[in-house]
Amino acid sequence: MDGLSSEVEVELRSLEPITKTIGEPALRADVVRLLTAEILARLSLKQISLQRFEQPEYDEPDIEMWEELAQPVRSALMALHELRTQVAEFAPESERNQDEVDVAFDLVDDSPPELPLRDSLGQQVDDWLATTLENTEDQRARLRQRPAEEQRKDVQMAIEPLATILINETARFASRLRNPNIVAQRWALLSDLQEFRGKFAKLLGALRIGLLGPFTDLSEDELIGDYRTEAEASTVLREAFVHLELDTERLIVAWESGTPNERRFALEELLVRLMRFAASDAFALVRAPDKRAIIEFRKDLALQLGRDAGNKRAVGELLEGFAKFLEVMRSLNQREALVRHDKAMMADLRGRLIVIGEVLPLDFDSALRLFEEAREAVQLLYGREPMLDVWLRGKAFMSTREEAFMQLEWVRCAVTRSGLN
Repeated sequence: MDGLSSEVEVELRSLEPITKTIGEPALRADVVRLLTAEILARLSLKQISLQRFEQPEYDEPDIEMWEELAQPVRSALMALHELRTQVAEFAPESERNQDEVDVAFDLVDDSPPELPLRDSLGQQVDDWLATTLENTEDQRARLRQRPAEEQRKDVQMAIEPLATILINETARFASRLRNPNIVAQRWALLSDLQEFRGKFAKLLGALRIGLLGPFTDLSEDELIGDYRTEAEASTVLREAFVHLELDTERLIVAWESGTPNERRFALEELLVRLMRFAASDAFALVRAPDKRAIIEFRKDLALQLGRDAGNKRAVGELLEGFAKFLEVMRSLNQREALVRHDKAMMADLRGRLIVIGEVLPLDFDSALRLFEEAREAVQLLYGREPMLDVWLRGKAFMSTREEAFMQLEWVRCAVTRSGLN
């Protein structure tokens, strides 16, 4: 922990322009104390590095992995426990809500596989953030003019929901990581630690916005740039998997129809594509069990390639299995956060298509411009509907109104096929 103190000081100094605007000394001291604990917890989470253990080359016994990770995990839990203590002192109501929230978490644990605890809890934090950020600049200005005691209550009420989650989840994870069935299995441990890091990084980001939001006009991106909502993370992941699936399909076709040299080249290209995927930002968002499937496929494929392009039947079975895995990953579209996001974006697209349909007979050039604006506005729908993806991927040249009407009908049909009404 001592080695992180200088980094904490640097970050605290960067926040001084905001904390100095808190007029009441006691409240300012409390906010700075909470920020200190939050920064230390964030830096401690970053010390938990999982990347080395998620590679095909890692073959040490699972227990050795845990021995290497135990110290940074323990340090992060200690930092979160200290933050929990500070938050409970500042917002005591959060501890009184503890039992009620535990029951809610038990219910979430029984939810269907596509809506696991991580997604549901992440959405709770996103919903809190959306409500918090509804305050206009004028509203925030009025908050800063309120008496010190009322300002304190405003901040307490803002962070209490987050504080309750923090208190309960710290205890839950500490308990899970004492379970020998978790720490003795590599992918079970990696899955829990990935959830642990992601969940608390998200909570800490929201907590900082709750503490400082009333005292600044800065946006959430300026306060903490790495906060990512469940919908944002899911769209990044969906796009990455769609691209990987398209590349894989193309290379499988090349492998099936090629000469021995062409088959070898196709497999080498697929390995390169998988290595790039593993180095991408999106890979960090992939859940540990799915990472395991990708990594084990990559390892098995590399072994077959090392045997002079391998046994064709064995390679074919590998490729077929991986193609089916990528099909399963389309279930990302069932995530609640992504469905809500896509419904809103699809409604926006339907409105734009109505306008285009009205403008097209009157002003061809304006209609073309509206087409491109619509395409740019809904790029995050990529991966929701294959027919819509065709339109999103390219910029079709339309030289006549007839061609534009055909594209309009294509997009309308794709919107209908999506089922997001």
